[in-house]
Amino acid sequence: MKPQAFVGVGLLLLAFAPIASTGEAPLTLDQALAQVPTYDYGQPDRALHFLELEIVRAATDAPRKTQLAERLGAILADPKATHAAKVWCCQQLLLVGTEAQVPILAKLLDDEKLAEMARFTLEGIPGEASLAALRTCLDRFKGMPLVGAVNSLGIRRDAKSVAAIARLLTSSDPLVAAAAAEALGKIANAEAATALAKAHLPPKQMGALQDAQLRCAQLLAAAGDAADAPIAQKLYEQVWASNRPVAWRLAGLVGLAKVSKEKAAPLVLDALGSDDPLIQASAVQLTKELPGEKVTAALVQRLEKLDPKGQVLLLGVLAERGDRSAAPAALRLIEAKDDAVRAAAIRATAALGDSALFPRLGALAASERGLVQQAARSALAALNAKDAGERLLAAAAEGDATVRAELLRAIAARRTPHATPLLLKAAADPDEAVRRAAFDALAVVGTPDCYPKLVESLAAARGDTQAIERAILAVGAQLPSPADRATPLIAAVKSAAAAAKPPLLRVLGATGSPAALTTVRSCLSDADAGVRDAAVRALAAWPDAAPAPDLLALAKNAESQLHRVIALRGYLRLAGEVKDEAARLRMLEAIRPIATTADSKKLLLATLGEAPDAGALQVALSFLDDTEVKPEAAAAVLRIANALLASDRAAVRNAMKTLIEKVKDEAVSKQAEALHDQALKPPRAGGAAAVPDYDKKRSEGMKADVATRAPKGYKVVCYLNCGPDASDGEKGKPTLRVGDAQPYRWAGADIRYGTVFFTGDAVTFDATGLNPKKAYQLGFSWWDCDHDTRAQSVWAATGKGEKTTKLVDKTKLPSGAKGEKPAEKVVPIPQQLTVGGSVRITFRNEAQPNCVVSEVWLLESEAEGVQGEPGAPEPKKADPNAKKVLIVTGVDSAHNWRATMRPLADLLEKDPRLSCTIVEDPNFLASDELHSYDVVVIHFQNPKPLEKGVEGGKNLLKFVEGGKGVVVVHFGCGALREWPDFVKVAGRVWDPKMRAHDPRGPFKVNITDVKHPITEGMTAFDTDDELYTCLAGDTPVQVLAIATSKVDKKDYPMALVTTVGKGRCFHCALGHDARALSFPGVSELYRRGTAWAAGLPPVAK
Repeated sequence: MKPQAFVGVGLLLLAFAPIASTGEAPLTLDQALAQVPTYDYGQPDRALHFLELEIVRAATDAPRKTQLAERLGAILADPKATHAAKVWCCQQLLLVGTEAQVPILAKLLDDEKLAEMARFTLEGIPGEASLAALRTCLDRFKGMPLVGAVNSLGIRRDAKSVAAIARLLTSSDPLVAAAAAEALGKIANAEAATALAKAHLPPKQMGALQDAQLRCAQLLAAAGDAADAPIAQKLYEQVWASNRPVAWRLAGLVGLAKVSKEKAAPLVLDALGSDDPLIQASAVQLTKELPGEKVTAALVQRLEKLDPKGQVLLLGVLAERGDRSAAPAALRLIEAKDDAVRAAAIRATAALGDSALFPRLGALAASERGLVQQAARSALAALNAKDAGERLLAAAAEGDATVRAELLRAIAARRTPHATPLLLKAAADPDEAVRRAAFDALAVVGTPDCYPKLVESLAAARGDTQAIERAILAVGAQLPSPADRATPLIAAVKSAAAAAKPPLLRVLGATGSPAALTTVRSCLSDADAGVRDAAVRALAAWPDAAPAPDLLALAKNAESQLHRVIALRGYLRLAGEVKDEAARLRMLEAIRPIATTADSKKLLLATLGEAPDAGALQVALSFLDDTEVKPEAAAAVLRIANALLASDRAAVRNAMKTLIEKVKDEAVSKQAEALHDQALKPPRAGGAAAVPDYDKKRSEGMKADVATRAPKGYKVVCYLNCGPDASDGEKGKPTLRVGDAQPYRWAGADIRYGTVFFTGDAVTFDATGLNPKKAYQLGFSWWDCDHDTRAQSVWAATGKGEKTTKLVDKTKLPSGAKGEKPAEKVVPIPQQLTVGGSVRITFRNEAQPNCVVSEVWLLESEAEGVQGEPGAPEPKKADPNAKKVLIVTGVDSAHNWRATMRPLADLLEKDPRLSCTIVEDPNFLASDELHSYDVVVIHFQNPKPLEKGVEGGKNLLKFVEGGKGVVVVHFGCGALREWPDFVKVAGRVWDPKMRAHDPRGPFKVNITDVKHPITEGMTAFDTDDELYTCLAGDTPVQVLAIATSKVDKKDYPMALVTTVGKGRCFHCALGHDARALSFPGVSELYRRGTAWAAGLPPVAK
């Protein structure tokens, strides 16, 4: 059994100890300790369970810890104590043991039955005394006991034992020799490295030696001591030259490239010619790390000797290196036989070449297809040169029409400025493809001065005019007013031939100006049928309700049935967009008189059936008494009711009652009864209706209502009916706006309480413009309309989130499903949170299924100088010299980042040398303001590329290389996947091809490097978390802590560090949620790691 297993069993027993209840009287500490010496396996272990709990509690209480350690040591020294008792005491001393117990444990090293357990316990007790005891074993022990002692000294990284361990490299016992190599690799100082470099073990042990050489080199390189660099280089060279598996040898080459680019360069260049595809591909990637023209020349020389796959890889590297001396070689490969090589060569040419290449790239884009054409078009859009804009315009002005069309597309893709004159000229080109490309480009880069020319082009055009119309709409959007857009179009309509008028009318209608409406109306009586049709369609698509009377008249009187349908649909669309319910109903009722014949009634009912509106339902119901169209009316009523079921159940119920009374058709009655029954049921979970738009009159009425219940001396200054209202307030005065949430409406529920803002975890609101001399209170209403499960808490924080206070504890929401009414609350906001002029309010989900808020309002004291609640604490003054820590968060697909960001900041700020700020937007990484902080904490994982992901990653690399610090938190290993170089900062990153983690549960974290400043003095600790098994990368790192998977029994890194330029990164895989962060060992590890990343001693003096 491995020694670690002993501790695991004890902790497993501890974990289940509270479950059983014996009914016996509680034990005292003395009573429990008195039972230990006589304990044996198979006997009742109640006393042991009691003591294990006491020992865990004492681990952070120094006096109590010392007392328990002395009592356990006394039992170990007792010759009458049983073997089982002494094994158990050794296990517990791992948690509380001190140097005082070292002599007792040292004596047990000669006890054949207890030696292994005693050694393991000594390994876990910090300090020189335990190391000295372990060193004595090197001269006295043989075989497996000696292997164990060597392993312990290696884990402790004991520099004083290096000479003695190095002598064991020549041991005739192969296990001892291999253990010596492994230990020296862990100790990893210059003396250990020298011994490993000179060592030579038998073939079966050479793997262990080379593993140790690699580990030692990685640790030396990570330490960053220039004096140790030569020996690290030598070790890396030996690993690369070994006969180990390719992946292992490549680790040596990668490491060498990190510590000595000069030494690595010839080896990397040789590897480019390897027959092994993995070596070749890795060498290609490593060339990115090797600067200089000589390296570029060597790469170019290799380029034509590689197979197509190698050429594609190397061309990508040459493009990334940006050395323009490689451009001719890339240019030659554009004519290669392999399309993948040609495409890679084109991309490299764009990165390395000059703007004289535009014509050639344009020709490729015009003549090729597939990969090559795509690459050419991308290259045209991305070609990197100072004078690219001027040269592109010049190239697009002349030459083959198909090439010019491609160059015009590039102008649009690049948004090339000053292109309008060229594009207008191209818009009159004889070639249709050139004209279309020119108009498409004008839609992107055209300037307002070209608007009249575009209108002239549309008036003169024949055939497909969609590209011109798009350009007019896009350029017209830059003009100051609808009248400015409409005037040239009106003039063109008046003078244009009949065939040119329809497209002009389409664009004119989009302007929505009164003069435009007059012109379109005049075209309704035009002699040309096509013009009349275009005028009807323009009115039907009008952007506001101005042509509603015209459409109503057309729906009644138009000669063409098609025009009557188009007009009626347009009218119904405009009616549906009217916000005022009474006005909308009047518009819909106005339809009724236009239907005078059976055919017109059927047409009206068919069109009404497409409008999910309560007013349309009333109009359809009015036809149930008309025998000519009774079946059609019933069908329309059913169609509208089906569509309204989610948003207006009351209207559906009333309509179905009327339908059942007036229509005696069995099939209709059956459908109506089913809809009526559905409308009687409360809305189901997920039953959604359209969220109504903001209505100022409605919101002001609700605001006035809550104001009648305002506490004495307070007035309501802002009010949000959640869902329709997103913000409220005036400039220079208090303003309340929703932050991160989605609007929703429960079908059939009252607008006031049934419309909400919701998210899965937290709904936030920001109040700004607050008067620091006044006091504020928060009012809100909440309701669990469709469940009986929701529970929420309410929090307030300073505007930037530095300090947070709970306003309302976890509270169960009243259940609409059980007939309970919404609840309304008003709570004071601590004044120390509002003195900065802003406050963030957060409603947090404390149960299932999500977080909902119905109303929020802000109350302000009428008088200045109003004090906050009695006993409110003064805000803590930050240390002006504290290191500034920026926690970057705001997105994750599988973790509740809102639930962990504040606990993380709190545990870090227990070190007064650290001051935390939280930013909830990962795109902030791209900001120049990033460099005003000392440490950046990566507390997000973006499932989709960020808008500024690559830019932010590069800025982060610059940040840390300049001497700042980075901390990667648990799920942060999956951040910035769109930026391949994140592994350089984080050391290890999430590999989605690997198994993600063990099932959530308890496990032990073992410290592997007790000499590192972060973990010095720390011992193994327990946690309950996700044990990550998915970290990958070849960046040299130093592992500080590991945990053993219960699934595959392998060890995985839980904490590691790496250096990046002048800066540092601490990466911890622990911390899935707030509970996981609360374990003392996890909190301490993050606190120390962040201080170290900030350049501070990890433990505050």
